Amino acid sequence: MKKRNIVVHSDKITKGRSKLNLQEMKAFLATITTIDAKNDTEFQEVTLTRQEFCSDTNLYNDYRNVKSICQKLLKQVYEIEHLDEGKRIYQGFTIYQRFIYDEKKQEVRFKFNDDMRPYLLELTQKFTKYQIKNIINMTSKYSIRTYQLLKDLRDVKRHIEFELEDFCDKLEVPKSKRLWALLNRDILQTAVKEINELTDIRILGIFPERKRGKKVLSFSLKFCYADEYEDVKNIEHIGLIADEKLAQMLRRYQNKPVMILGSIYEIQLIRFESSKVEVIFLDRHNKITQFWFDTIDDLNQAIQNANDFLNKDDKQGTLF
Repeated sequence: MKKRNIVVHSDKITKGRSKLNLQEMKAFLATITTIDAKNDTEFQEVTLTRQEFCSDTNLYNDYRNVKSICQKLLKQVYEIEHLDEGKRIYQGFTIYQRFIYDEKKQEVRFKFNDDMRPYLLELTQKFTKYQIKNIINMTSKYSIRTYQLLKDLRDVKRHIEFELEDFCDKLEVPKSKRLWALLNRDILQTAVKEINELTDIRILGIFPERKRGKKVLSFSLKFCYADEYEDVKNIEHIGLIADEKLAQMLRRYQNKPVMILGSIYEIQLIRFESSKVEVIFLDRHNKITQFWFDTIDDLNQAIQNANDFLNKDDKQGTLF
């Protein structure tokens, strides 16, 4: 059996739905670590010692608890829905074909249902991969599911908008927790804490986006990898809508003249970072140079100074 520390599954598992509770979800993901997702072509019966099975899932190691989790997993179904030429297709599968718990041998044997083959075997693209240690100590199944979603998106974008109802459906959030204030307080903030403390991802901010009256319809989530965090932690983080408004405002400054240290330059690029304004321009040697303004008001004043200077008859500055 391969070294059991990596979980690999199709991204459809992340997007699918199940009724797994926290303990069952950890057990399900731990059993996936027994599979070589790239090379295995069929499911084999897997044998784990009771100690291995329990340590994988932080399960209390006695007969009643182990039997109970085996019974529950055997009944669990994974549901996957996708579009084909604009028409929805629903598929539901039991996850496991069988579970056997032998108290005398102190071992658990199980085999996945063959219907799970497209989602767990021979995966070469559109798969999700992470270390089991990243999720095994989480205290909320919603933290695990949020982490899976972010791992799916890691190579696409680092700031993503979720429709609130669709997000809640994917995570099987109960109706009583679907108001934004409750979702944010009781589910998302726990996910932020656990993902930031236990995994290779850092969530930088969660922002309500579209609203209907006071009701929040969507929210955005900004994140990065842990090894990027030191480079981005001081950047001012705002939501997608605010980000777009800021981008539109900054585009208005492009190609405007600006006076910097007594000389006049043409703005090539401008952006906010660490609550300051960075201006990129070409110097007299046609090299890209940057200058920092403490506030947007300071930048506006520098642009006004440049315009005042250029409108004078006696121009003593230098325009590059």
